[in-house]
Amino acid sequence: MAEEKRCRRVLDDAQAEVDKWNNLARQAVAAGKDDDARTFLSKKQQAQSKLADAQKVYQVAADNSAKMRNMHDKLVNDLNELNDKRANLKGMAAV
Repeated sequence: MAEEKRCRRVLDDAQAEVDKWNNLARQAVAAGKDDDARTFLSKKQQAQSKLADAQKVYQVAADNSAKMRNMHDKLVNDLNELNDKRANLKGMAAV
């Protein structure tokens, strides 16, 4: 679960970087600085590839985290069932 949170932070940072380069490119176009806009757009493309990678890693981490939660819940349920059976057996032995 900690890995999922870490991957989420990386994903959020990558999205923020894409947004930053996009905003800078828009401002450069508005100011008539087309060369700067091209530079910013190329950096935006690089950031988008990092974002795509971060999304894949996050998805894997989220899937693993969900599996771990399911396994944990199953183990807790199994343990509770065993404790109930133990209590029943103790009660039957006492009778």
